[in-house]
Amino acid sequence: VHGNSPNGYLQAAPWFFDMGALLYRKDLVQKYYGDIYPPETYEELISMAQTIQDGERATNPYFWGFIFEPDMDNIGLEFSASYGCGTFVDGQGKVTIADSENCIKAWTMARSMVGTISPGNIIDDFTDESWFNGSAAFFRVWGKYFSLTDQNAYMSSRFTGASVPGSGLPGTNYACMGGWQLAIIKNSTRKELALNFIQFLVSEEEQLRRTVVSSGGLLPTIPRLFTNPTLCTLGATRHICSIQISLVVRPLLMPNKDWRKSTKNAEIIMRNSTSDIPQQLRIWRSELLTLYNQTDPQPIIIQSVITTNNSNLSTTWIIIIAILCSVLLISVIGFAVYCIWKFNTRNRIIKAVPKGPEMAILFTDIQNSSLLWSNYEADMRMALQHHNCVFRKSIRLYNGYEVKTIGDSFMITFHSSKDALQFAQQVQRDLLKVDWPKGLLSNENCSYVNDSKYGNIWNGLRVRIGITCGQADLEYDSRTCKVDYFGQIVNLAARVEGLAHGGQILVTEDLYNVSNLDFADFEYLGEYPLKGIKGKTRVYQFTTVEGRSFPPVKQTIESTSILERAICMKCMRPCNNCREDRRGRFESIVKSSIKSSSYAGNV
Repeated sequence: VHGNSPNGYLQAAPWFFDMGALLYRKDLVQKYYGDIYPPETYEELISMAQTIQDGERATNPYFWGFIFEPDMDNIGLEFSASYGCGTFVDGQGKVTIADSENCIKAWTMARSMVGTISPGNIIDDFTDESWFNGSAAFFRVWGKYFSLTDQNAYMSSRFTGASVPGSGLPGTNYACMGGWQLAIIKNSTRKELALNFIQFLVSEEEQLRRTVVSSGGLLPTIPRLFTNPTLCTLGATRHICSIQISLVVRPLLMPNKDWRKSTKNAEIIMRNSTSDIPQQLRIWRSELLTLYNQTDPQPIIIQSVITTNNSNLSTTWIIIIAILCSVLLISVIGFAVYCIWKFNTRNRIIKAVPKGPEMAILFTDIQNSSLLWSNYEADMRMALQHHNCVFRKSIRLYNGYEVKTIGDSFMITFHSSKDALQFAQQVQRDLLKVDWPKGLLSNENCSYVNDSKYGNIWNGLRVRIGITCGQADLEYDSRTCKVDYFGQIVNLAARVEGLAHGGQILVTEDLYNVSNLDFADFEYLGEYPLKGIKGKTRVYQFTTVEGRSFPPVKQTIESTSILERAICMKCMRPCNNCREDRRGRFESIVKSSIKSSSYAGNV
């Protein structure tokens, strides 16, 4: 209520809220410390995270001790309040950020984590994937993640929650609070009806119902509901009911004064290890004082000397001209730096990606994915997370380049045929170890099969893979900062993947001839005509899981993968880059979809 009353008047009604919390791997804490307990202070959190990270990286080089969401102002606010540095701007609009001992200690502690126990480049997708695939020990999150983690098959039994740490003094475990509000438009012609509806939405009965339906993902704003026995058994509230914590609200958003405009300083302090913390705090304070029209008892004095002469130009005009010249100079320098950065980024990416005659191109697709999505949508969402984690982990392991994904299909390139074959072998074996949703395993296309001689040979999603090698043309897209490949070799890899069955890996003769690897077990399957490819193509099966058997390859040349349909057959470029023969391409895709409908998962 206080946060929604910037002028002393309620501007919006609290609807539901969220709060900062700490999730942690209770299995790893017990493994390294012999008991399950959360860190009470930030010093203890850093120590525990470093110990667990050092131990886990022996088997997982991408493991991090502590991760958090990209918004530095949220975690920075908690550090600042815990160490007595205030909340940037307090409830009366007074600026609290300063180069004091408490503030310097708080932000030095926050910076010490980045690059050691926490990644330096943090994005939402990275933090979520690291947590849900088990590659992090501690996770500072919003309360809704209790419910999301409860629903994750891998993490649900391996985690628990606690309050965020503090400085060690009593009552310093501060958690940032955020929320969602309801307000009435000023020009509304039905204000009374809108008010009645808002009163219903924020009522105790409705908040209780909504929290139950969301499994604790939408926290109520009425404090006494947290003593309700029903709520204290749900996902998020089950943990939060037992947490003792002090909530700290973000600074008030005064009219025309948005404190977030200056929070870039939090990111500079935490991510830039070369920045001077006291100096950056003084700059931050100066910006906030200016924003809130306040004076500083000890202001930062910036000396400037203006030389006067007999010119008719007044001091005001001299200042204006100087400012305009400075803005113009900064704009020119900024544009030049941007151009150089774009050029260097392009060259760096093109230099790093696979290319040349030694490169290999690989396409993947899930068998019968359309059928599975239509019958097991909820299970497929979770299964696709496991699928993508397995693939991206192996892409990093074998130095591959993820060109694109369309739905549940991947297009990947590798620097050598050996890397591509090792990648394909690794993912087929790793997919057998995944804990797939139970509903999905009830389908015959995903069922668990244990062979008396070879053991586990089928489990979960069946993924087919097609590989070839050779020279392909590449093109850099300045909008996405990624490289795409085109040419006959790309079409060949996609066509070969379209011949395969789920769980099968097919390669061309070109890749077979250059592989010459001890670990590779190949079986010649014959010659097959492929649409858009001259003559017949000799195809080999690369065996990775002993005991698997497959029907004859699909000899219908129109049977194609989803990714292959994104290739224009006229110019061998991705369709979204080609402007030629759009109508003809559309008609061919429709015909191909109709003819290939006999193979579930290809349409």
